[in-house]
Amino acid sequence: MAGAGRSLAILLVAAWTLTACTEQPVAPATPIRLEAAYQLLFNDSLVGNALFSLSIDKTGRYRIEAFTSPAGRIAGQAGNEVLELSTGTIDSASIRPQRFEHSVMQGDEYRQVHLEFDWKPRQLRVSTTDAVQTLTLRPDTQDRLSYLVAASRLVGAEPGALQELPLATLEATEPVVLQVIGRQTTEVPFGTYEATGIRRVSLQGDAEREMWFADGLGPLPIRMVRRSDNNTVEMRLETLDRPMAQPVPD
Repeated sequence: MAGAGRSLAILLVAAWTLTACTEQPVAPATPIRLEAAYQLLFNDSLVGNALFSLSIDKTGRYRIEAFTSPAGRIAGQAGNEVLELSTGTIDSASIRPQRFEHSVMQGDEYRQVHLEFDWKPRQLRVSTTDAVQTLTLRPDTQDRLSYLVAASRLVGAEPGALQELPLATLEATEPVVLQVIGRQTTEVPFGTYEATGIRRVSLQGDAEREMWFADGLGPLPIRMVRRSDNNTVEMRLETLDRPMAQPVPD
């Protein structure tokens, strides 16, 4: 863990240097609406399905929803159903979440965590069934859904490019660096595409996370991977309601 902390500190300095020297013009957001379905696999075995929807209107207001349910070998068992929601505003320079909800349903049990982003006083309020706490809201902080769209903005950057992205988790704000891996041909049930990989580097050094974004398919990844303790959890795009790119020819 100490080695992971030192590596992250070096990446944070490099990311700050990169972003501090780069100014992006602010432009209106491009309206978009996407609905995507993913297979959720554990060590290549189907264990769930995930449905994502993303909409951005002409004023820059966005809404992202994700619903995950058990499937495959654990379908019909008492598995968790997870519903997540992120709303906020977006333009060419920034993504600002306003509200994030994380709900878990298991049988008759229901648990929810609610995050509120108050940007003027820079406060992040975390509410659960039992308690409410207020944390300092760092600039450019994202939630577990909006950070996917933020990561997609690194597509086209050179391999090795970095961006610091504070991530509001269910317990605290975690310093995260996104690092461009590069491009490679990526196969998912929806097709085979040229995609750009983005690595998520954090203090949680026990897990490796990657996201892969295909050219022309919008800001949702076609593949997400988490490797930990010799196990792999993976999401692979199965359907998309607005395909805008052609698969790589066989």
